[in-house]
Amino acid sequence: MFNVSETPTCSITSKEDTDVLVQYQDLALTVDVRDYYCSTANNVSLQTGDVTTLLMEADSVPNVSDNTSSVTLNVTDSHLGTVGLAFTCYNSQRDLSCGGVNKLAPRTPTCDITSDKDTETLTLQEEVTLTVNITAYYDIRGSYCSAESNFTLQTGDVKQILNVGDQGLQPVTFNVTKTHLGGVRLVFNCQDDHRNLSCDGVTELNNKMKARDEVATSSIPIIITAVVVSLVSIVIIVFVVKRKVNRIKQRSSVKSCSPPCITVG
Repeated sequence: MFNVSETPTCSITSKEDTDVLVQYQDLALTVDVRDYYCSTANNVSLQTGDVTTLLMEADSVPNVSDNTSSVTLNVTDSHLGTVGLAFTCYNSQRDLSCGGVNKLAPRTPTCDITSDKDTETLTLQEEVTLTVNITAYYDIRGSYCSAESNFTLQTGDVKQILNVGDQGLQPVTFNVTKTHLGGVRLVFNCQDDHRNLSCDGVTELNNKMKARDEVATSSIPIIITAVVVSLVSIVIIVFVVKRKVNRIKQRSSVKSCSPPCITVG
């Protein structure tokens, strides 16, 4: 039997933002399939992540046809990932990349980092505890890559892996060294996807002596300026005083001289 088919074109749209999904959210997708036919049994399925949803099937589509389907998903971890269509005509399946929505992604987690010490005036070897609080999408285990997700806490040049558990992230305690000083950030690792998260709270660790040195260094230009101004003022005063003394001497010389008197100078 000779089968005739034409691979369709397609587009997938949604009124919702498919890059900030949360668990168990209802997500409505509209799938538009155009210019397809198949002389024998056929079907079109929507593939979202690991989930396949049958959209339409027929014994045959003898003429070039269009079809628009609507589907509502209750989003779970399994739905996240690549979105596309599978067109099957007889025993041949073709995976289609459609225009519009091509991926379902979870909301990026937000975070807050707090400390039990003043992170602006730390001393070396001082014990510090940082607590990382995460407002996660879906759940604290990291959603769609729960088996392989983790967080990296970076303080200065020091990186520490924070494994995710059911109770969240345990506080991190360490003794401050020079390598810990500097910026603090959190990196979300999901397989090969690494995202730098902008956390509220602690963003930098500073050493107390370093802070003092910076204050002292910033004061040097002010001190130098003050000294220069003072020296200039002294020079001006000396010059003015000297001129006044010379004038007084000249007047005294004129008064003490009887005519005919010639004053030189």
